[in-house]
Amino acid sequence: MPAPPEAESGAMAPRLRRQAQWCAEFGSPFYAQLLDRAADDIETGGPVAEALAGFEQESGRAAVALRFMAAVHRLVLEDELPQLAARYPSTGGDGDAEATWPVF
Repeated sequence: MPAPPEAESGAMAPRLRRQAQWCAEFGSPFYAQLLDRAADDIETGGPVAEALAGFEQESGRAAVALRFMAAVHRLVLEDELPQLAARYPSTGGDGDAEATWPVF
């Protein structure tokens, strides 16, 4: 049986963009912007592509984009990434996604 379309190797960036759109629609512009930048990074073969390599076969219901964002958020909350904590709204940061991206 062939793999579903979302499991194809080039499907990760569009999945992150779809989640970014949902985040924007439901009131999380910070995550929306970071997910869009992460999708760009995947398309250029950057570190996000490396971090999410191997997850292409996960179904869309596996919420890889949100799991990725949650993993980073956990590191922020555990003070493992203090530079990001200064930006994350949940830790009193300024919510500036553009300033967050280079550190992210």
